[in-house]
Amino acid sequence: MKALAISGGGGKIGFAAGVVYALDKKGIKPDYISGISSGSLVGIMTATGQIEEMKRLLTEEVTNDHVFKKRTFRYGLRLLKHKIGVQSPIQGFYDNSPLKELIHSYIHGKVMQCDYWAGIVEVNTNRFLNVHIPKGMVLAGRRYDNWLNSILASTAIPIIFPPVKMMGGLYVDAGLHHDTPFFPLKKAIQGKADEIIAVSMHHPSPPIQVKNDIDMAAYTIQTLISRAAEEELKKFEMINEIAKREGGKTTILGKTYYHYPSTIYRPSVPLNDSLDFDYRKIKKDFELGTQTGK
Repeated sequence: MKALAISGGGGKIGFAAGVVYALDKKGIKPDYISGISSGSLVGIMTATGQIEEMKRLLTEEVTNDHVFKKRTFRYGLRLLKHKIGVQSPIQGFYDNSPLKELIHSYIHGKVMQCDYWAGIVEVNTNRFLNVHIPKGMVLAGRRYDNWLNSILASTAIPIIFPPVKMMGGLYVDAGLHHDTPFFPLKKAIQGKADEIIAVSMHHPSPPIQVKNDIDMAAYTIQTLISRAAEEELKKFEMINEIAKREGGKTTILGKTYYHYPSTIYRPSVPLNDSLDFDYRKIKKDFELGTQTGK
């Protein structure tokens, strides 16, 4: 049985989708999937068996209008109103309601073909939560709103998008904790899988020209997440190798880690901008992903 962990990366989503598409064409169909940020979108479409639909969406249809809706307020006026207690503080440069509608249009009524987890973080407590959608569930009914909001929250990049209100809290992108969700996935499956496959969308990106506060916020967040992502990859590989050498498991600081045969797919060149979801640019990364996954 195989488990698949898909990292975040925003507009770099084409690479992860391309790798997963290539694996599917080779007959590799995960039994367990964990996704974070834009990896959540790839994950949920894979988990519902929509591989061809995912390819079409990301290489022929999606545009920034499907993901972003600009706020109409003036920053200065909004901040002033917040200071005098008239209006709530700014919680995101963009409204993510178009993205919510897009996700809903693809997943509502679909049947889960494998177990899936979406990683999110509660803002006020900084608590990580791995929301589980079990195999066989129909994405409808009374639990549907919670599942839909969990996937949306996993894509809610702090500052760029507002947090998602659900379960009595405010939830955002779990890339703040686990950008490539190896360890949450291992905990969730508890030894049920015999192989872990991971897709990382991170590659050192060239410097950008910061033109406004949105660029500054996005670049700062992406730099921090990329650094944390690379550290998580190295930590997983190191612990996995130690466990292998010690006969299949190792104990580090009181925690027991088990060895998993694993494959990690990484981009060999810089990918698309994290905040650009135009299919013409995503298509290039998708093609790179398919070549990488072969």
